[in-house]
Amino acid sequence: MKILTYGFLSVLFIVSCSQGPDGQKAETGEKQESQLSASGTEYAISHEESKVHWTGTKPTGEHYGIVGLKDGYLMLEDGQISGGNFVIDMTSIQVDDLEDPEMNQKLTGHLKSEDFFEVESYPTATFEITNVEPAGDVSGEGLDDGFEPDVKITGNLTMKDSTKSVSFYATVDEVGDKLDATSNTFIIDRSEWNVRYGSRSFFDDLQDQFIYDDIALKIDLSAEKK
Repeated sequence: MKILTYGFLSVLFIVSCSQGPDGQKAETGEKQESQLSASGTEYAISHEESKVHWTGTKPTGEHYGIVGLKDGYLMLEDGQISGGNFVIDMTSIQVDDLEDPEMNQKLTGHLKSEDFFEVESYPTATFEITNVEPAGDVSGEGLDDGFEPDVKITGNLTMKDSTKSVSFYATVDEVGDKLDATSNTFIIDRSEWNVRYGSRSFFDDLQDQFIYDDIALKIDLSAEKK
């Protein structure tokens, strides 16, 4: 019984429905070379105020939480992002929807294990910005309610042993010496980063005990001028 319960709790992320989590499907592809000058003013990302929200699902359940940032910076030139890189602290992954301490600890531990993100071997993930362009006409793009993006950001996301290019929309606000950047909720396919547990991309005998490959992410960055 404990094994069955543990398996049920080991869901990769949020939204209870017959499909994956809500969000805009991100454009992904092979690793890209940077098209940016990386010139301008550097802003150091605050690991205390910045985070990545995660959301994921299976047919019968949902889970969500956050992952903290370890380090990073953004470059700003003429009010436009001209470069940047940030490091995600995968050891800080937490589950926010389970109030029972024992259940929360089990799921958090499983997400950190070799079944999922292997944080002992891969304690960090990184995102390197390679291109930024104006958002343009975003009507019909499936953005979050009320979200009005300024830019479309493309960068290389390295997680575990894989690096893929990812594009998403974001807002950028510069107020005094502070810079805030927030993404729209976007969806990536975890199987592209070799996160295999419960994935129908790797296993064909899961029946209804699978976990959707789609993960919804939302990035909140807060940085200060150096």
